[in-house]
Amino acid sequence: MAGFMDKVRNSGLVGAAMVGLALSMMGATLGGCNSVSKDEHLALQQENEEIRHQLSTQQAAAKQAESQLAMAQAENAQLKNQLATAQPAAQEPWQGNEPTRTPPRNGSPDGPGRKIGTVNFPSGSVTVDKVLGGQLDSVVSALKGRYADYDVRVEGHADGAQPKRSKFSSNEEISQARAESVKRYLVSKGISSSRISTTGLGSTTTKVSRDGRRADVIVIGAN
Repeated sequence: MAGFMDKVRNSGLVGAAMVGLALSMMGATLGGCNSVSKDEHLALQQENEEIRHQLSTQQAAAKQAESQLAMAQAENAQLKNQLATAQPAAQEPWQGNEPTRTPPRNGSPDGPGRKIGTVNFPSGSVTVDKVLGGQLDSVVSALKGRYADYDVRVEGHADGAQPKRSKFSSNEEISQARAESVKRYLVSKGISSSRISTTGLGSTTTKVSRDGRRADVIVIGAN
């Protein structure tokens, strides 16, 4: 009988111990749940603060950009106003005749002027070749620059030799042909033909010389 009672007592102690252990485990579990809940709450709160800070920063940047855009637009409008004020008034279209080139100071094609170039021809020749053309290029530059508002007279000359076995019957014809050749070259280089007159002076010397076989370019009215 005593043995049986000891067994009952022992079984009661074991049961009590098991119940205590179970209660301890439940408490630990509940405590762990409370700890996890607090950590999550803190993390969410921190994330919320970061989002609020980012939003505030972006809103401030947007306001600054709007302010800078408004300033740029105002400055652009001011510059346009200044440009419109600085521009000269539009000229009315020309209703009269086309303006004419300034006439030379001496309108006569036979009047005095200034010789700005001379080319010398071989005996019996009236052709402006590459060599003579190169000599006339400086004349072309002068007529396009300093003497752009002047007319030109080309004077052809012949020496004292009489034409022989030539298509020209006289020195007057040769001298005129030399003047015409020089004119054609000047026109080919961009000088208006309306500015150029030609004249053949025939034999201006009795000598047979290179100096007599020439053409002179005269700017009419120039000093």
